[in-house]
Amino acid sequence: MTIDIKRRQELRGRARLMEPHARIGKNGLTDPVVAQVRRMFNTRELVKVKLLRSFMESNDRKKAALELAKKTGAELVDQVGFVVVLFRKKESNDPARTHVKKETKKPGPIRKAKRSRTRR
Repeated sequence: MTIDIKRRQELRGRARLMEPHARIGKNGLTDPVVAQVRRMFNTRELVKVKLLRSFMESNDRKKAALELAKKTGAELVDQVGFVVVLFRKKESNDPARTHVKKETKKPGPIRKAKRSRTRR
């Protein structure tokens, strides 16, 4: 499964607004961590994973990202710094499970309220 360039750009844009769904620490890529990421793919197509500094002390982040993608059956969309974004297309045709929750955008700048002109 290969993602074309346009789709990859769209997924990277969606991932920017997301908070990490999982964190991988000093214990590394254990079976429970991989199982947790697999369970996340039951409800969403795009998963963001944060690699903590304690994990990075003894592991290579690029190899870890590729290994996580391979173990979960997902496609590596993006890997920047300590953050990995994975994508796996939903296989279910169940209409109740096809709904994907959109991430909300962060609020914009606060505008000053206009002052009313009243006479004193």
